[in-house]
Amino acid sequence: MKLIIDPLYNPNSQVDITSATKLALGMPIASFLGSGGNRGNFNSVGDLETRRTLARQLYLHAALFEPFNNHPAFINHRLILIEALDLTSTDTKKSSGQKVTYAVIDNEGIIDLPKTFDLSVFWKDHIEYDELSLWYDIFDPGDSITVHIVLTLPEIGANFEYTQTPKKDISVFYNGNCQSIDELVEILE
Repeated sequence: MKLIIDPLYNPNSQVDITSATKLALGMPIASFLGSGGNRGNFNSVGDLETRRTLARQLYLHAALFEPFNNHPAFINHRLILIEALDLTSTDTKKSSGQKVTYAVIDNEGIIDLPKTFDLSVFWKDHIEYDELSLWYDIFDPGDSITVHIVLTLPEIGANFEYTQTPKKDISVFYNGNCQSIDELVEILE
C-alpha cells in the first residue's frame, strides 16, 4: 500500500535533509532528536539518502500530531515526544525512526492517564502500526502512575509504501511486567 504524502513536506522532493527539514507544520526533524542536553547530530548522519530514509520514517510520526491537535476529545491536551530518534541505539527500530514514545499531557503539564489510553485506542483503530504498547509505571513509592505510548510504525520504502504488512501487535505493561497482549487494558490509580 502506497501512502499519500503532503507534497510540501515530502522528504523525497527536498534538495537536502537537515535537522531543520520540516516534516509537518511546525515539526522539523529536530523535534525528534531528544532533549536539549541529549540531542543527536542529525546533520552528520551518513549520506543524503540515509537522512532521506530517516526523514520518511519520521514523517509518519509527524503526521500523527495534526489529527491529535484537531480532535475534540483532546482539546486542552498536548501530545509530546518522550523518546524519539536515537541514532546511537542498538534497538534498530529506535535508530531507524520507526519507534517513538509519546505522552499526553494536560494544560498543567501532567500526564493524563485516561486521555493517553483514549489516544492508544484511537491509534489502534485508525492507523497502521507494527507495535502499540502502553507502559504504565510508578517511579517512586507514593508517587502517582505515569503512562507512555510506545508506537512502532511499519518500515517505509523509498516511494512511501510499506515494506511489509503492518503487524498490529498490542501490549500493556505495568512497572515493566506484561499485563495484556492483543488487548488494550486501562490501568487506573
